[in-house]
Amino acid sequence: MGILDLFNTKPTPAKFATLMEWGVSVEDGLAAASDNLRGRSVTNFDEVVPGVFLSAWNDSYDSSRLLFPDIVHRLNLGAEPVMMMPTRSRLIATSAHKLAGMLAMVEPAH
Repeated sequence: MGILDLFNTKPTPAKFATLMEWGVSVEDGLAAASDNLRGRSVTNFDEVVPGVFLSAWNDSYDSSRLLFPDIVHRLNLGAEPVMMMPTRSRLIATSAHKLAGMLAMVEPAH
């Protein structure tokens, strides 16, 4: 349920109208959308090179999953994970302590 304009963080008119038709507040709509996405978001990463992980959901919601830091935490990257989001359906993760990993992140970003 996409009810936010990513640039202005304000409800879009069409989705806001839909929520109003349903009698659902924006807050309740966001909570439901968040719960639904979390329920579909078991950790799903492929290790493309040692220490570099590429999301494998293939559903265009990867950028929204950044709202759930526990998903990335499960990769055991340490206290300083580095995230790259080249597209909304591609999330790349490594550790800030792995220079080779950060350099390797560029390849799957294409």
